[in-house]
Order: sequence, then structure tokens, then C-alpha cells
Amino acid sequence: MVAITTVIKDKKKLVFGKAETLRILKEGKLAEVFLTTNLNDKESYKRLAALTDTKVNVIKQTNDELGALCRKPYAISIIGLKK
Repeated sequence: MVAITTVIKDKKKLVFGKAETLRILKEGKLAEVFLTTNLNDKESYKRLAALTDTKVNVIKQTNDELGALCRKPYAISIIGLKK
């Protein structure tokens, strides 16, 4: 598993947020999806990722911690990594 700190360094390939990540995930254009521990609907994202052969990682950070790691002033629950 790739460390989330390594992934967030390449911001050109990242997709932040549920709506945008879900849209691109449905298109099959993501290599990996990172879900925070306190995301409520993890299973629906996991099922969709399985249909599109996308790797899913549940990280140990909460959405507030992930927002801070990404240097955003808001919480982030899900991040997608483009292919």
C-alpha cells in the first residue's frame, strides 16, 4: 500500500471530494481510491470500484486530518488518483 503522504504530493493526478471522485470512478478513469476511516458509505464506493477494477485503500486518517494533510481549509473524505 502506498502512503497517503506520497500520493498527495502529485496534485495534478488527484481528485478531491465525493461527487467528482464518484463521477470519474464511474468512467473507469481512476487507478486508486482512498477512503477515510469516518466515511459513512464506504461499501458503495468499494462495490463501484470493484466493478471498474479500481484499487481501494481505507486510510487511517479522518476526513479532517486528510483535509489538513492536503492543505485544504475543509474536510476531505475521499481522494481519487487518476490513471
